[in-house]
Amino acid sequence: MAFPTLSRYPLGVEFSREDSTISTPLEAGYENRRPRHTRIRKTINVEYDLLPTGDKNALLAHQDIVQQSTSFVYTDSNNVEYTVYYITPFRFVEVYKGWWKFDVISMREV
Repeated sequence: MAFPTLSRYPLGVEFSREDSTISTPLEAGYENRRPRHTRIRKTINVEYDLLPTGDKNALLAHQDIVQQSTSFVYTDSNNVEYTVYYITPFRFVEVYKGWWKFDVISMREV
């Protein structure tokens, strides 16, 4: 399953990398550091300005199916595909009749 195709482009897409370092303090004030994982996962935050009701319904239907436990494919503007899952449920409000403002949609790589 893939992220729904919406009628509007996002205002911005922010990528951040997860810190996967384990550090262990030692008695002499030193630290042992090592990687927790063999790869570094990305967190993707997508922000939209206003979405029409049809787009809102498509997003909600998608999240109802995958929830926060099932992975899906998100494709960025450069056609790079990421297998991700939602971090939190959507928060949204109707700003004008038929137009919805969503909080940032956060996804994390599997």
